[in-house]
Amino acid sequence: MTDYLWDKSGPEDPEIVRLEGLLDRYRRRPRRRRGLVPALLAAAAAAAAVAAAVLLSPREAPPPVWEVTWLEGSGDARLALGGWLETGDDARAQVKVADIGRVDLDPNTRVQLVATGESEHRLDLRRGKLHALVYAPPRLFLVDTPAATAVDLGCAYTLEVDESGAGLLHVDSGHVELEGRDGTTSYVPRGASCRIGKGGAGVPWFEGVPEGLLDPRGAGLEAALALSLPRDALTLWHLIARVDEERRAAVLDRLAALAPPPPGAPLDLCRQLDGAALLAWRDRLPLP
Repeated sequence: MTDYLWDKSGPEDPEIVRLEGLLDRYRRRPRRRRGLVPALLAAAAAAAAVAAAVLLSPREAPPPVWEVTWLEGSGDARLALGGWLETGDDARAQVKVADIGRVDLDPNTRVQLVATGESEHRLDLRRGKLHALVYAPPRLFLVDTPAATAVDLGCAYTLEVDESGAGLLHVDSGHVELEGRDGTTSYVPRGASCRIGKGGAGVPWFEGVPEGLLDPRGAGLEAALALSLPRDALTLWHLIARVDEERRAAVLDRLAALAPPPPGAPLDLCRQLDGAALLAWRDRLPLP
């Protein structure tokens, strides 16, 4: 017998070759797995894409909150966006205004955190008294009241209101712009105070002001003008746009006598309520 049958090393045996040909169709051949590697590669790529999307997708930031420290009494340790904080009869709290300052709340005060972010931090003072100390660019911190909004220009101040919307602003340092709901705007610098009426902002004043200057429509305005001093110049300046034309001339004359207008603020333009002229005059007024 030839070795061809075992390892095909010997000469071919014709009969064996014939039998191999007959049996070849019954030979078991391994099944070819077409497309297996590309499919595995595609699945791996899809899984990697899903993992990358999960890792790279922005995670939902936690809701912003302000820290609360209770100086007297107790309550929530955090003030969340949209949440209210209320002190009782014998409670006082200190609220951290993001990273720009703090607000101290007196007893019987109710505030809401309206907004907090890179462009604005805003509280709603519904009633009570707060003391704000803020180190931030102008107009970043605001406090709403029922009748006006206090716009911080980098300062420290005290603000109080009652439930009717009437209140008082006193500025300890820096400046505050008080924007009334009726469209009035008052510029309140360090050392000045300003009343808040039910309709909007009053005129700012320094201690010792004649009471008649604080009511533009009052009967005592003319007498108060005669008693006014250079420290009252800012109050008179605010009255220019809040009195009728008949009284405006008297206010302008008295203000010009106490603090003559600079070259950029001619009286004829100020009588016409020219904004640029009035601002130029305000910036040169003597302040206590």
